[in-house]
Amino acid sequence: MGTITAINSQRRNPNRYSIFIEGKFVLGIDKKTVEDMGLKVGKLIDEKDLKKITSQEKLNKGQAYALMLLGYRERSLREIRMRMRQKGYEEKLIEKVMKYLKDRNLINDKRFTRLWAESRIKKGYGSWRIQSELEQKGVNREMADEILKDLYSGIDEVQVALDLVKKKRWLLKEPQRLTEHVSNLLRRRGFSFEVISNVVEKIHKT
Repeated sequence: MGTITAINSQRRNPNRYSIFIEGKFVLGIDKKTVEDMGLKVGKLIDEKDLKKITSQEKLNKGQAYALMLLGYRERSLREIRMRMRQKGYEEKLIEKVMKYLKDRNLINDKRFTRLWAESRIKKGYGSWRIQSELEQKGVNREMADEILKDLYSGIDEVQVALDLVKKKRWLLKEPQRLTEHVSNLLRRRGFSFEVISNVVEKIHKT
């Protein structure tokens, strides 16, 4: 195909480079791809090399996208897969990205499950709701059960629900509909029937 005659950083994005072969622009790629592929002026490139460069660029873009998602918060494996599919990434490339993340412990369903559950408990959500959310995020049921059991061994879920109700003072303004309002709130928050019954009983005793 020819020899690389220039590798120029782009004005709008200095981390993007324009590759010229025999004086003609061929493609724009990320700085990381340039480094990964060992590209430099004077290097001979054929069609096979160009395909490898293009494949590496796609992989680097996929990895960068996944890392961006993880930069916002911890995520489950299914979440990353689903978001990448929505972006149009091919399954083969997605699996390469997942391997890259797992090999570096950047993604871990067990860690994600614990962090997610702890966060939701602090926000006043019940175990049923949390379990359902974890299932939607693709977390293994047995893993979720084990971690939730461990977390709730040191937590009084009835007290969590009571604290939530106390924050919603408007619920107490209609004594005649107290049971209805409290039950509806806690049901939406994913507390079990047993927890709701205990909370209602405690509120009526105060």
